[in-house]
Amino acid sequence: FDSALELLEARDLLSTRIKPVILSNWYQFMASNLEKSKEAHSVFDRADVLIEFARSKERMGEVIAVRKNLNEAFSLSCTHRYGQGILEGHLFSASIEHSHQSIDHVKKAIQLAKSLGNRREEARAFFLMGKITYEMEATNGVEETLLKSRAIYKELEMDWQAIDCSILIAKFHEKQSQYQKALDYYLEALKDVYRSGLTFREGVIARQIGRFYLLLGQYKNAADYLELSVARGKGENDQIAVMEELGSAFSKSKNTLKAIIYFSTLRDLYLDEGKKKEAAETINKIALELSAVGRKTKACELFKEALQIAMDKRLFDLESSVLHNLGSAYRDLGEYDRAAFTLEQSIEMANKAKDEHKKAVRLNGLG
Repeated sequence: FDSALELLEARDLLSTRIKPVILSNWYQFMASNLEKSKEAHSVFDRADVLIEFARSKERMGEVIAVRKNLNEAFSLSCTHRYGQGILEGHLFSASIEHSHQSIDHVKKAIQLAKSLGNRREEARAFFLMGKITYEMEATNGVEETLLKSRAIYKELEMDWQAIDCSILIAKFHEKQSQYQKALDYYLEALKDVYRSGLTFREGVIARQIGRFYLLLGQYKNAADYLELSVARGKGENDQIAVMEELGSAFSKSKNTLKAIIYFSTLRDLYLDEGKKKEAAETINKIALELSAVGRKTKACELFKEALQIAMDKRLFDLESSVLHNLGSAYRDLGEYDRAAFTLEQSIEMANKAKDEHKKAVRLNGLG
């Protein structure tokens, strides 16, 4: 690099590709050289490098070093009236610890960004304000602040950051249990993904859209978006949750075949991880799907498989549920003696599980 400015322009690339300890040593070297320089602009470059030095220390978890270098950069910027350094100092100070003091730093950063005409940092400051208030469990002003940030990012054609704003607003509404509003913002985010060509973010956002459609009872839409998320590679690290959601969505939208396919995949995942209880619960779901389309004999085989696991693990509540389902299947097959015996067993298990509601359901099934 010919100058500190060129180094700073490449900081995003450096931060993602280079280990923090190497970055830290490099910034320390740059700061030392700039301190010796006699050129007028070097003091501003040094302030910038010290801020980057503090960022690398933050990634290494060295809190004392972070504050030391940030305070020095801030002091240099204020002494020499270097607006951009003061602005960066306020923003970084706010991001270290989310508190009421952080909000004061962000407010000063917003005013300074406006006076400097720095729209990018103004958008960044509004986003940080929204993020801090969101994490502080605030209910007022979060959405409005993030919308200001998003508007500026869209004006600057900074699509990635605008999408981040929409996602954080959606998370805010989810925290307030406002699922329709959360869904609307995720849908806006997905539109921006397609418009901007950032399609590698499609899978993550589609997963969230599917999840909210599921919560809102729109099962067909939920299934469509959840399948889209799988097709785009989302779910490799969260495969169990995605398969659970897909199985539920197709089950509730009466698509038995696909429900069985996804529940079967889910069962195998649970068995691979040694999660016998969850596997038994999923086998029970597969059997219920088969029973609903008249495959009673096959359903009985699977109910027995789930029952064996429940008995081995002494899962009385699950054992009661599976016995009830098995008894109901026997009754539908016309095997009334076996049905009565199995349903009576389910009542005994409901007693052991101390579940009065399920006991009442089981008694009704026996009747």
